[in-house]
Amino acid sequence: MDKINSKSRSKGNYIDAVFNFFDSYTTAQLSALGYIFACIFIFGCLSGIAIAFYGDYLINYYKLEEKYPWLVKWIRLRRKLMYYYIGFNIFLIIVILLFIIYVNLVVLKYGG
Repeated sequence: MDKINSKSRSKGNYIDAVFNFFDSYTTAQLSALGYIFACIFIFGCLSGIAIAFYGDYLINYYKLEEKYPWLVKWIRLRRKLMYYYIGFNIFLIIVILLFIIYVNLVVLKYGG
């Protein structure tokens, strides 16, 4: 029982340390940190979109549908899901950009 209590206290101390770390920042510094995370997230979404298109290019270039007919149904499923994947990534990018605009407006209105 003491081990469980000590683990929960150490997790609580860790969470308190993270909150104290963020409390020491100003609003402008927190928004800059948010921009960094948003840019990393957008870069990840864009690289996923690029990989999806490049994968389709490679499938066509190497003519995998002709060489491996047993893969045809998987390739068609991949192409069908690729459009949903790209649409979802574009939606996430738009949401993040709207959040960045909102943070900019709040910082402009209330100052940093």
